[in-house]
Amino acid sequence: MLKDRTNEYYTGLLHYLQETDDAKLTGGQKYNDTPPSFPWMYFTQISGAGRLHTLSNTEEGMYVCYQVELYNKTSINALRIMANNARVYMFSQGFRTETFRPMDNVADRKINRFVMTFIKLET
Repeated sequence: MLKDRTNEYYTGLLHYLQETDDAKLTGGQKYNDTPPSFPWMYFTQISGAGRLHTLSNTEEGMYVCYQVELYNKTSINALRIMANNARVYMFSQGFRTETFRPMDNVADRKINRFVMTFIKLET
């Protein structure tokens, strides 16, 4: 049986970004229409597909995919640097990058938003 490591990845990434980019960064795993503070990191698992099935009907592996959204009100360049550091951390954890792009924040144009997705075969 596979261990769910979502909280471990979330906490590790948050602490890494606080150390490398902005100690004021906060985050959560519950979606908010507008982040409660800035800078903000939203972290969620968006898929988990079983792989590496055994003859005894168990799974020895699973593809997990996490979406990370970063928000700030300062500049898109500062957010891009933070996103690159997030990619470095997730790569160190064995993930590959699927999505890496800034996105318009329709609710408030003063808020910068960067969206990334990372995927990994967890065994």
